[in-house]
Amino acid sequence: MTNRIEILKGNVYPMKVHTWTIEKKGRFIVATSTSKASGKDVYSFIEEPGSLFLYNGSSSKYAYFRQKSFQEWMDRNKLRKIVKESPNREFHLRNYISGNNKIVERLETDGEAEQTFYGNNNFGYPEGHYLVGNACCDQDEIISVTKASYTIIRDLTDGWGVLYSHKPMKLLRKKIDNSREKREAEAEVE
Repeated sequence: MTNRIEILKGNVYPMKVHTWTIEKKGRFIVATSTSKASGKDVYSFIEEPGSLFLYNGSSSKYAYFRQKSFQEWMDRNKLRKIVKESPNREFHLRNYISGNNKIVERLETDGEAEQTFYGNNNFGYPEGHYLVGNACCDQDEIISVTKASYTIIRDLTDGWGVLYSHKPMKLLRKKIDNSREKREAEAEVE
């Protein structure tokens, strides 16, 4: 589970969030986790307006900080996280049905995308469906991406996505903004 804390001038410290304690020490915000699973971890960030993220998983925990302007850009582009990996590879998109939930994934890139597989892998389940964990899949799609500086896998049910790129964000921000603005303009025409 990830908790997001807005860091603003005037925050009251120390504050406790789940297994984390957040304190101000000089010019720094210090996040200390005392999870029983993995001991004590300490993360320090220069105090400035932004968002502090605290992650507590079953086998790991970590903290990270995003400057306010960068987090606003992430929110504006509906990006959940950034994965610093090559965007030039095969991506496996799934369309899930699980109870009342349906998840549909879409790929966005500035490179070339080629669909290499589309269909279902039955594995003995009813026609058109197969199980993935507790979910039932309608179809699989494998898309091979080349010549890209970024690729975004977006969940169309909530619109949020994960950005894959190993390029510096300063170079990508304008490209991604332009792509978002173009999609928004196309949506208005429809």
